[in-house]
Amino acid sequence: SDRWAAMIGARGLAGAKPVLVVVSGTATTIDFVNAGGEFTGGVILPGVGLMIRSLHEGTAALPDASL
Repeated sequence: SDRWAAMIGARGLAGAKPVLVVVSGTATTIDFVNAGGEFTGGVILPGVGLMIRSLHEGTAALPDASL
């Protein structure tokens, strides 16, 4: 529901223009709404913190990096 709310808000701000909505938190989401207001696709990716922790825990020689 957060993704939809972000797309509705972006559409309201941009008007009849295509918008790319990127939200970075625990997860990073990228969604596209075309000029006609139609959602045409998106992705959910791990957030930066999750990627760093995963690399540190899953790679023996990689030191811990603080954000």
